[in-house]
Amino acid sequence: MFGPQPSTRPMSAVQRRRRDVLLALAVAVGLTFVAAVALRSTPVIVLNVLADAALVFYVYMLVQVKHRTREQRAKVRYLGPSYRPSAVYLTGAPDHYGTSQSSGPRLVPLRQTASR
Repeated sequence: MFGPQPSTRPMSAVQRRRRDVLLALAVAVGLTFVAAVALRSTPVIVLNVLADAALVFYVYMLVQVKHRTREQRAKVRYLGPSYRPSAVYLTGAPDHYGTSQSSGPRLVPLRQTASR
């Protein structure tokens, strides 16, 4: 009732790999902690501290990836079919003045007037 609900989406390969790495690091931390308490050996304690640091660093990196993904989803939107590229006459591309090569409205060059 209060546990995680089964998802309708299957896990991707990346999610499965991240879960497996996290589980392996947690097992390594647990085993080295038990060994450090039981043996009280300096090298085993150092190994436990290294395993703890690796687990903390990996969780930190997972949080960073999650924040970056969430931020990207919030900022980047799919423009879809409503997106139209700028007209040729607005982009500085060569003008063809209404010929079959033109994609914009027919443009007529303006004459200069003598009213200067």
